[in-house]
Amino acid sequence: MKIVSILFILLQIALSFSADVPCEWRAETGDNFDLRPMMREDPDSSYTIIDGDIPCTPQIEPSFYYAWNFCGEVTAPTYPKPCQLEQKTGVLIQSLYLSPTVYFCKIIGRYDPTTDDSLFHLIDDNDPSKGVSMHYGLGDRCNNDTEALRSTQVDVLCKNVESHIVSAQEPELCKYHIVMESYYGCPSGCPVTESGLCNSHGHCSFDEDKKTSHCFCNEGYSGSDCSIIESKETSISPIYTKITTTTSTSSAASIELLIALFVVSLIILILVSVVLHKVSNRGQRSVVTYDGLPGTELVETGKFLP
Repeated sequence: MKIVSILFILLQIALSFSADVPCEWRAETGDNFDLRPMMREDPDSSYTIIDGDIPCTPQIEPSFYYAWNFCGEVTAPTYPKPCQLEQKTGVLIQSLYLSPTVYFCKIIGRYDPTTDDSLFHLIDDNDPSKGVSMHYGLGDRCNNDTEALRSTQVDVLCKNVESHIVSAQEPELCKYHIVMESYYGCPSGCPVTESGLCNSHGHCSFDEDKKTSHCFCNEGYSGSDCSIIESKETSISPIYTKITTTTSTSSAASIELLIALFVVSLIILILVSVVLHKVSNRGQRSVVTYDGLPGTELVETGKFLP
């Protein structure tokens, strides 16, 4: 009997370790995703948007009120009036309220915690750093003519924002698509600090060589979350060396050019001096010769023949 009890306890322990954690998922690539920080509980508001029109289509689709949560039902503060009147609950809701007599509420997705992992998949199978997606099924029946149930895909793109709602649409009948941006949609290999994703000094990307996602830090930062500031000597020494080398080369070239200009100027100065000296000597000889010419006495006496 004791053996059976021990085996039962060990089985419970094993099950507790293997139990699925809501809103956590490990992809086949080995990247882990944790959307628990995006879960909302009362009295906090869930996520809401009024949307519906699909871009780049000729027709204008009607806009509806959408409300949703992650791994839990929509909280009370954001529960739409039509759903309160119809007493419906769900993790994703589409509703419209025109008047006390004209309204509707559709559950477009429900959450089953026992199949949590089956709801997840990568937005890009080749690049986990793009983000993660959850698919919620088990919604209300599409219409009276079919047994198909409404379902919703929620994409959480990996971006350096806590939470940003992009759109909510119905691209196919009874199949909905919600797009959000959040750093919680990034793999856990790209940590989030108080300053943001990768400490806001890097970006999350998939490393093809290591086959995992991690932070690629900006110049001057390092560490798994890009929070380590590298020393100035380490970070700028290569640049400083390059600048110093370039400056030294430029200085040497400038000195050589100045020397060459000085030599040329000196030569020109010597040549000019020689030429001026020769011209001066010629002028002196011309004066002497003129003074010795015959007939100068005529100029002195001032006498002329009639």
